[in-house]
Amino acid sequence: MSPTNVFISGGASGLGKAFARAYAAQIHDNSSALLSADSIVYVLDRQPVPSSISQVAQLLDLPYDAKWIKQHIVYIQADVTDTASLPERLTGVRNVALVVHSAGVRGLVPSVPLTQYSDVAKAETMEIMDAETMRKTFEINSMGTFFLLRALLPALRQSAATMERSMPKVVVMGSRLGSIGHNTELGKAYAYRASKAALNAIVKAFSVDVPEVIWTIMHPGRVETGLVSIKEDDAMPVGQIVEELLPLIEGFQKQDSGRFVDRFGKDIPW
Repeated sequence: MSPTNVFISGGASGLGKAFARAYAAQIHDNSSALLSADSIVYVLDRQPVPSSISQVAQLLDLPYDAKWIKQHIVYIQADVTDTASLPERLTGVRNVALVVHSAGVRGLVPSVPLTQYSDVAKAETMEIMDAETMRKTFEINSMGTFFLLRALLPALRQSAATMERSMPKVVVMGSRLGSIGHNTELGKAYAYRASKAALNAIVKAFSVDVPEVIWTIMHPGRVETGLVSIKEDDAMPVGQIVEELLPLIEGFQKQDSGRFVDRFGKDIPW
């Protein structure tokens, strides 16, 4: 039986990079119930493919030798907005038992300078929001998610056909800001909120149309990532967040498919 593999989008930075490192460590240490010593971590990012194995190690902060990295890490350069080329770029992806989709943007109007965290709110108000920012945010967060996950369905279904005791999982990094029910006081964040609400609808629909896969949307909390160029108040390190999320992801079962949860596993209103 072929080993099951993991696929990480946005894997060269932020949460994606931390997830890639964590699952690489599980394979290296043979400490995963899902992955084996022969498994692969597929890392997708729009950054150019590193020209050497040592540069892959440097990019992903992997402390393993070149031979191991070459056998277990496959770096794929692709932009999720390039929807026409995604299926071709993913043709070599096989037996994916877990997808962690973390690629995304915040949707801030670029003409607003960011010098402190309070400026973030100014860059996403009703008055300042422009069509280009709204379009680009939807293109990445919503459309990009749909076309990437659809292109990964053959690899997920291949895994579903061979897994005996579990089901493949797709975990999408969403946001509480995408919850319409939660938006009662703050407002603002028009592009980000709307694109994440659309993402919720897309993933929920996948959970209905593809029942052989477990689909979940997860709000990881406020994290130190590249979504905002300055550090957000009370933002937590990505390594700490991923360490907390790993057991939650491992515990997802069929009955969890279609849920929208926070980092503690509690449901968030749609």
